[in-house]
Amino acid sequence: DDEFNVETCDIDLLNYKDGTEFTIGIKVQAVAEGDYYLNSEWSEMLEKEFTKLDAPVIEQGVNLVTWQPVKNAEGYAYKINDGEVEVFVGSELVLKLEPTDTVVIKALSGNTFFVDSEWSNEITIPKQKVAVPTILNNNVTLEGSTITVKISGYNSSYMTLSGSSDSQTQSSAGIYHFIFKLKDSSKYTWEDETIEDKVLDWIVL
Repeated sequence: DDEFNVETCDIDLLNYKDGTEFTIGIKVQAVAEGDYYLNSEWSEMLEKEFTKLDAPVIEQGVNLVTWQPVKNAEGYAYKINDGEVEVFVGSELVLKLEPTDTVVIKALSGNTFFVDSEWSNEITIPKQKVAVPTILNNNVTLEGSTITVKISGYNSSYMTLSGSSDSQTQSSAGIYHFIFKLKDSSKYTWEDETIEDKVLDWIVL
Protein backbone atom coordinates (compact mmCIF):
# COMPACT_ATOMS: atom_id res chain seq x y z
CA ASP A 1 0.00 0.00 0.00
CA ASP A 2 1.24 3.49 -0.89
CA GLU A 3 0.43 6.56 1.24
CA PHE A 4 0.94 10.18 0.20
CA ASN A 5 0.96 13.12 2.62
CA VAL A 6 0.62 16.14 0.35
CA GLU A 7 -1.67 19.11 -0.27
CA THR A 8 -2.42 18.07 -3.84
CA CYS A 9 -1.57 14.82 -5.50
CA ASP A 10 -1.78 13.58 -9.06
CA ILE A 11 -1.51 9.82 -9.09
CA ASP A 12 -0.91 8.08 -12.39
CA LEU A 13 -2.69 4.79 -11.88
CA LEU A 14 -0.95 3.33 -14.92
CA ASN A 15 2.26 3.29 -12.88
CA TYR A 16 0.72 0.41 -10.95
CA LYS A 17 0.13 -1.64 -14.06
CA ASP A 18 2.13 -4.86 -13.79
CA GLY A 19 0.76 -7.03 -16.58
CA THR A 20 -1.76 -8.87 -14.45
CA GLU A 21 -5.51 -8.42 -14.21
CA PHE A 22 -6.38 -6.66 -10.94
CA THR A 23 -8.37 -3.87 -9.32
CA ILE A 24 -6.70 -0.87 -7.68
CA GLY A 25 -8.43 1.14 -4.97
CA ILE A 26 -7.82 4.71 -3.76
CA LYS A 27 -9.24 6.54 -0.76
CA VAL A 28 -8.40 9.98 0.62
CA GLN A 29 -8.23 11.44 4.14
CA ALA A 30 -7.87 15.10 5.10
CA VAL A 31 -5.10 15.44 7.69
CA ALA A 32 -5.70 18.02 10.42
CA GLU A 33 -3.28 20.91 10.89
CA GLY A 34 -2.72 22.12 14.46
CA ASP A 35 -4.19 20.91 17.72
CA TYR A 36 -7.84 21.86 17.31
CA TYR A 37 -8.89 19.60 14.48
CA LEU A 38 -9.04 15.90 13.93
CA ASN A 39 -8.27 14.06 10.76
CA SER A 40 -11.30 13.45 8.58
CA GLU A 41 -12.83 10.09 7.94
CA TRP A 42 -11.46 8.27 4.93
CA SER A 43 -13.34 8.90 1.73
CA GLU A 44 -15.16 6.17 -0.08
CA MET A 45 -12.88 3.82 -1.99
CA LEU A 46 -12.46 4.66 -5.66
CA GLU A 47 -11.70 1.48 -7.57
CA LYS A 48 -10.25 1.09 -11.04
CA GLU A 49 -10.09 -2.26 -12.73
CA PHE A 50 -7.25 -3.39 -15.00
CA THR A 51 -8.90 -5.87 -17.37
CA LYS A 52 -7.07 -8.43 -19.48
CA LEU A 53 -7.69 -8.21 -23.22
CA ASP A 54 -9.15 -11.15 -25.08
CA ALA A 55 -6.58 -13.29 -26.89
CA PRO A 56 -6.72 -13.11 -30.69
CA VAL A 57 -8.42 -16.00 -32.45
CA ILE A 58 -6.29 -16.98 -35.43
CA GLU A 59 -7.83 -18.01 -38.74
CA GLN A 60 -5.60 -19.94 -41.08
CA GLY A 61 -5.32 -19.31 -44.79
CA VAL A 62 -2.90 -20.47 -47.48
CA ASN A 63 0.53 -19.49 -46.17
CA LEU A 64 -0.95 -16.74 -44.01
CA VAL A 65 -2.97 -16.18 -40.88
CA THR A 66 -5.54 -13.52 -40.07
CA TRP A 67 -7.50 -12.55 -37.00
CA GLN A 68 -10.32 -10.22 -36.04
CA PRO A 69 -9.40 -7.01 -34.20
CA VAL A 70 -9.36 -7.36 -30.42
CA LYS A 71 -11.44 -4.70 -28.71
CA ASN A 72 -9.30 -2.07 -26.92
CA ALA A 73 -6.03 -3.48 -28.28
CA GLU A 74 -3.43 -0.90 -29.37
CA GLY A 75 -1.21 -3.39 -31.18
CA TYR A 76 -0.14 -7.00 -31.38
CA ALA A 77 2.88 -9.14 -30.67
CA TYR A 78 3.65 -12.34 -32.53
CA LYS A 79 6.24 -15.08 -32.50
CA ILE A 80 7.04 -17.33 -35.45
CA ASN A 81 8.60 -20.69 -34.64
CA ASP A 82 11.26 -20.11 -31.96
CA GLY A 83 12.12 -16.62 -33.15
CA GLU A 84 12.08 -13.31 -31.34
CA VAL A 85 8.83 -11.66 -30.30
CA GLU A 86 7.91 -9.01 -32.87
CA VAL A 87 5.62 -6.09 -32.06
CA PHE A 88 3.60 -3.80 -34.29
CA VAL A 89 1.10 -1.09 -33.52
CA GLY A 90 -1.92 -0.61 -35.72
CA SER A 91 -4.59 -2.59 -37.47
CA GLU A 92 -2.51 -4.86 -39.71
CA LEU A 93 -4.23 -8.20 -39.23
CA VAL A 94 -2.42 -10.47 -41.71
CA LEU A 95 0.85 -12.39 -41.34
CA LYS A 96 2.45 -14.14 -44.31
CA LEU A 97 4.18 -17.38 -43.39
CA GLU A 98 6.03 -20.32 -44.89
CA PRO A 99 4.76 -23.92 -44.89
CA THR A 100 5.33 -25.67 -41.51
CA ASP A 101 5.79 -22.33 -39.68
CA THR A 102 4.10 -22.05 -36.28
CA VAL A 103 2.79 -18.76 -34.93
CA VAL A 104 1.21 -17.34 -31.78
CA ILE A 105 -0.20 -13.83 -31.35
CA LYS A 106 -1.31 -11.71 -28.42
CA ALA A 107 -3.08 -8.37 -28.11
CA LEU A 108 -1.20 -5.46 -26.54
CA SER A 109 -2.90 -2.97 -24.25
CA GLY A 110 -0.52 -0.04 -24.61
CA ASN A 111 -0.93 2.88 -22.21
CA THR A 112 -4.50 2.02 -21.14
CA PHE A 113 -6.40 0.47 -18.25
CA PHE A 114 -6.14 -2.93 -19.85
CA VAL A 115 -3.43 -5.56 -19.69
CA ASP A 116 -1.98 -7.66 -22.49
CA SER A 117 -3.90 -10.77 -23.47
CA GLU A 118 -2.68 -14.31 -23.16
CA TRP A 119 -0.96 -15.81 -26.19
CA SER A 120 -3.39 -17.13 -28.78
CA ASN A 121 -3.79 -20.72 -29.82
CA GLU A 122 -0.77 -21.93 -31.80
CA ILE A 123 -1.28 -22.40 -35.52
CA THR A 124 0.95 -24.49 -37.77
CA ILE A 125 0.89 -23.85 -41.51
CA PRO A 126 0.59 -27.24 -43.23
CA LYS A 127 2.87 -28.40 -45.99
CA GLN A 128 1.91 -26.90 -49.31
CA LYS A 129 0.53 -29.41 -51.80
CA VAL A 130 2.06 -29.31 -55.27
CA ALA A 131 0.42 -30.69 -58.40
CA VAL A 132 2.36 -33.25 -60.37
CA PRO A 133 2.98 -32.08 -63.95
CA THR A 134 1.31 -33.93 -66.78
CA ILE A 135 2.57 -35.08 -70.16
CA LEU A 136 0.69 -33.51 -73.03
CA ASN A 137 1.10 -36.46 -75.41
CA ASN A 138 2.54 -39.56 -73.77
CA ASN A 139 1.82 -42.20 -76.42
CA VAL A 140 3.14 -41.07 -79.75
CA THR A 141 4.01 -42.73 -83.04
CA LEU A 142 7.35 -41.91 -84.56
CA GLU A 143 6.83 -40.13 -87.84
CA GLY A 144 9.92 -38.91 -89.55
CA SER A 145 13.26 -38.73 -87.74
CA THR A 146 12.28 -37.32 -84.30
CA ILE A 147 9.37 -36.77 -81.92
CA THR A 148 9.11 -34.12 -79.19
CA VAL A 149 7.02 -34.49 -76.04
CA LYS A 150 6.21 -31.61 -73.68
CA ILE A 151 4.90 -31.40 -70.14
CA SER A 152 2.43 -29.04 -68.52
CA GLY A 153 2.39 -27.74 -64.95
CA TYR A 154 6.11 -27.75 -64.23
CA ASN A 155 7.01 -25.12 -61.59
CA SER A 156 10.68 -24.69 -60.80
CA SER A 157 9.82 -22.92 -57.52
CA TYR A 158 8.74 -26.20 -55.96
CA MET A 159 10.41 -28.99 -57.93
CA THR A 160 13.33 -29.99 -60.08
CA LEU A 161 13.16 -31.93 -63.33
CA SER A 162 15.67 -34.41 -64.66
CA GLY A 163 17.25 -32.84 -67.67
CA SER A 164 15.98 -29.40 -66.53
CA SER A 165 13.79 -29.11 -69.63
CA ASP A 166 10.02 -29.24 -70.03
CA SER A 167 10.33 -31.16 -73.28
CA GLN A 168 12.19 -34.20 -74.61
CA THR A 169 13.05 -35.14 -78.17
CA GLN A 170 13.73 -38.74 -79.19
CA SER A 171 14.50 -40.38 -82.50
CA SER A 172 13.74 -44.06 -81.75
CA ALA A 173 10.94 -46.14 -80.31
CA GLY A 174 11.06 -46.87 -76.57
CA ILE A 175 9.93 -45.86 -73.10
CA TYR A 176 11.25 -42.55 -71.76
CA HIS A 177 10.84 -40.68 -68.48
CA PHE A 178 10.40 -37.32 -66.86
CA ILE A 179 11.50 -37.42 -63.20
CA PHE A 180 10.29 -34.73 -60.78
CA LYS A 181 11.77 -34.13 -57.34
CA LEU A 182 10.43 -31.78 -54.65
CA LYS A 183 12.92 -29.04 -53.81
CA ASP A 184 12.09 -29.04 -50.09
CA SER A 185 10.11 -32.04 -48.85
CA SER A 186 9.98 -30.53 -45.35
CA LYS A 187 7.69 -27.78 -46.68
CA TYR A 188 6.07 -29.26 -49.77
CA THR A 189 4.27 -32.46 -50.66
CA TRP A 190 2.63 -33.79 -53.78
CA GLU A 191 -1.15 -33.63 -53.95
CA ASP A 192 -1.37 -37.26 -52.83
CA GLU A 193 0.61 -36.23 -49.69
CA THR A 194 3.70 -38.23 -50.72
CA ILE A 195 7.18 -36.75 -51.08
CA GLU A 196 8.92 -39.40 -53.21
CA ASP A 197 10.09 -38.52 -56.72
CA LYS A 198 7.43 -38.73 -59.40
CA VAL A 199 8.29 -40.58 -62.61
CA LEU A 200 6.17 -39.96 -65.68
CA ASP A 201 6.64 -42.32 -68.61
CA TRP A 202 6.07 -41.57 -72.24
CA ILE A 203 6.23 -44.04 -75.06
CA VAL A 204 7.40 -43.81 -78.65
CA LEU A 205 5.78 -46.52 -80.75
